[in-house]
Amino acid sequence: MPAERRPTLRTDDRHPLEARVLLKLFGSQSRFTGVLSDLSVEGCRVTTPQPLQTGTQLLVRLPGVGFWQGAVAWRRDDTAGIEFQRRLHPATVEQFALRHSPAG
Repeated sequence: MPAERRPTLRTDDRHPLEARVLLKLFGSQSRFTGVLSDLSVEGCRVTTPQPLQTGTQLLVRLPGVGFWQGAVAWRRDDTAGIEFQRRLHPATVEQFALRHSPAG
C-alpha cells in the first residue's frame, strides 16, 4: 500500500523508545493498543493492529503522562505519525524516553 505523507518540518529531537499505548478514535467507541517507537514534544510514531487514515483525530494515552490529543499526520502500512494538538514539555518527553528506552 502506498505511503501517505503530509510534508512537515521537524524542529525537535525524536527519542527512540518502546511503550504500549492506548489509542481512542474521536467519534467512536473504538479503543485499541499500539506500540510507540518514538516520541518528541510535537508528536510520536506508533504501530497499530489496524491502519489509521491520515487526518484521523485521536487520543493517545501515554503511561504516566495521560491522554494527549493528536491527529494522524502520515501513515505507512500499520505505522502512523501522530502530531499532537499541544506540545509536550521537553522534560516530560525526556523522562518518558528514559523509562521506556528500547535498551532498558
